[in-house]
Amino acid sequence: MNSFANNVADQWKSKMSDIAVVIDLGPIKRLMTIKGNWDSKKGAEAQYGGNPADPSFPSPQIEFAKELQPAMDILQLLEDLQTANYKDAFARGLKLAMSNKAGSWEYKFEASKEIPVLKFPMPPFDNDPNAPFKLEAGLKIGAYFNSALKVTSDPKDLLPTAGAFLGFYGRFSVMCVSLSIATIYAVGQATLDIAADSAVGPSLRMKFGFGAQIVIGLPVVGNVSVLYMVGVEMYTDSTQLNVSAFLLFQGHAELIGGLISVTITIEAKGTVKRLNDRTDLEAQVTFGLDISIFLVINISFSTSWSEGRQIA
Repeated sequence: MNSFANNVADQWKSKMSDIAVVIDLGPIKRLMTIKGNWDSKKGAEAQYGGNPADPSFPSPQIEFAKELQPAMDILQLLEDLQTANYKDAFARGLKLAMSNKAGSWEYKFEASKEIPVLKFPMPPFDNDPNAPFKLEAGLKIGAYFNSALKVTSDPKDLLPTAGAFLGFYGRFSVMCVSLSIATIYAVGQATLDIAADSAVGPSLRMKFGFGAQIVIGLPVVGNVSVLYMVGVEMYTDSTQLNVSAFLLFQGHAELIGGLISVTITIEAKGTVKRLNDRTDLEAQVTFGLDISIFLVINISFSTSWSEGRQIA
């Protein structure tokens, strides 16, 4: 540190070489290992989408556990089919944070990335009624650490917290009946999220759905699809167990070769929640609207209504 240095970048610097952040999640050892060099200085331009002067890992290297290989194989297949480099995208998405507050010293570290959903066929052909099958997959993974030193009367405030999470999403659609301009698909969808936190313990979320989708290709107008799906969602951690059943309706239209897209989603869900010594029943309806006009407008809107009652 040199507060009187003429060069802004020399007023303070923080650099460390050959750092490895290793993440274990339950039985999966070495789930993700991030290797790189810590580099931060005053006035520096941020890397990987951070704020100016944020710490960064220049050119990080990422290694995954062998248990992730099936998911990585699917992403690799989609990457080969649509020429998207998901590994580089993962590296660019790393986020790191370090901060201080008045009256306390706080250290925060987060490394996370959500690989956006990869599709085959590529958009806008993913809504083509002549595609024999469709595949979607996505992955999110990360870890965090929070620690603080401050004047407090509760020793629990000084305990650091840490956690990690791993999530995978996949959808597969198979053509059942086709009349050239109209096709009916059988659809299966699964979402799996596992996480662990030193404060709340391990958690697991699973969501499975099965349904049918009809896709119609209209001359001049474009492709229109309607999806109907039923499924089950489960969530559990050390304090609660939630079991839900849901109905999903989704309409999607792509116009002018995909330059304009509109998606309307309605989901109705009923959930039984078991928390400690009580059981609640909750009904929820969610409405979502997404409108995208190429390079001009991107509107996303969602609203929910819910009602709950204690049943035991």
